[in-house]
Amino acid sequence: MSKNLPSLLLAPLLGAATITTLSACGDEVTEVNETTQVTQVTGMLIVKKGEALPECGAENEGSMAYSMDSAAAYYCIDEEWTSLQGKDGKDGKDGEDGKDGKDGKDGEDGTDGTDGEDGKDGSDATGCKMTDNDNGSVTIICGADSSVFYKPLCAGKVYNPDSSFCFVTTIYRKCDGKIYNPDSLYCAGNFLLPLGEPIPRCKNSPYNPDSLFCHKDSLYKLCDGWIYDPDKKFCVNDREFDQCGVGIYDQSLQFCENGELKNGNAICEFIAYDSTDAFCDTRDTTVYKYVVLEGSDYSETWMAEDLHYETSGYDPDANLDISWQNNYGGHGIFYTWTTAISVCPEGWHLPSKEEYESLIEAADKATIEKALGSTMTFWTSTEEDDELAYILYTTYLSNLFCDEKSSVNLVRCVKDK
Repeated sequence: MSKNLPSLLLAPLLGAATITTLSACGDEVTEVNETTQVTQVTGMLIVKKGEALPECGAENEGSMAYSMDSAAAYYCIDEEWTSLQGKDGKDGKDGEDGKDGKDGKDGEDGTDGTDGEDGKDGSDATGCKMTDNDNGSVTIICGADSSVFYKPLCAGKVYNPDSSFCFVTTIYRKCDGKIYNPDSLYCAGNFLLPLGEPIPRCKNSPYNPDSLFCHKDSLYKLCDGWIYDPDKKFCVNDREFDQCGVGIYDQSLQFCENGELKNGNAICEFIAYDSTDAFCDTRDTTVYKYVVLEGSDYSETWMAEDLHYETSGYDPDANLDISWQNNYGGHGIFYTWTTAISVCPEGWHLPSKEEYESLIEAADKATIEKALGSTMTFWTSTEEDDELAYILYTTYLSNLFCDEKSSVNLVRCVKDK
């Protein structure tokens, strides 16, 4: 509660401004101003720690007391002690920031630790032991592990299956690493021969007829598995070439045609040819002759040779043409209709019934027979039903016939337009 202090009581509190001489508490104080002279003896009660202020009443109205507990002065007015604390002073200005301390020195590196001791060597493993079980097996024991292996036996005798084999009750050595039937074959060094057939010799030297043949006391390699006449032909990359009366030549630059050696203007991988009347089937590096057959309002390019491309799964032993190499210039491979429908090279196709009929109408019989042959049968791409398809029989050009699709016939391809 705010109170207005009497001017008399304010005097001793304003000493710094108006008092000329100030003595110890309890002394007489004389204050003189410009208008009035007042003499007053003022005493202050000191209240020790733990003691309470005395009652403020009429008998001590205007007296002062100092409490040591609160370190504050009080005066008695209107029967109530009132603190003489002044108003709060203004906050002091913030002090300036202190300077950063210096970085501490780095500590010294610690001492390297002592190397650990080497581990002790392991104990040697226990050796392996093998025990014959007398029943065709052996037991191998290595430490705590054991395994049983069975020995290959032939009539009670042990043999090495890497180099030998057992047939009935006899052990035979493999022939060049192969097992064979000793009842029908025998091993002649490193190749097999039928029983009773003597070992072939070329100038008294034995040889393997599966890969070689003898001609005039000289050995030659088979050409794609076939024997040829080295006096008239030569073999490159399993392909036969006519010597053309001049001997061996570079087949990548020249080719033989009708007994005449000619220079090629194109190459089919390693075979030279004349691209003006031949083309290359890149599937198997085969060069085919072609012919342009023309007539009234007709012009088509036909193969002048039968196709002899060996499709996947082709079995020459089951085909009428055992090997096209032995029939080059004759007929080619016989195909079923299902195979023939898609066997022509890229850029060529199996002709339809209508295409054959157009050829027959445009060209005479002699021209057709010269191009296709006189007694050949060729598939067309036209089918009659699920079982039958049309064929051309060159002996009877007036009509086309049907044949079962499972039958085999030759193929001539016609060039795409």
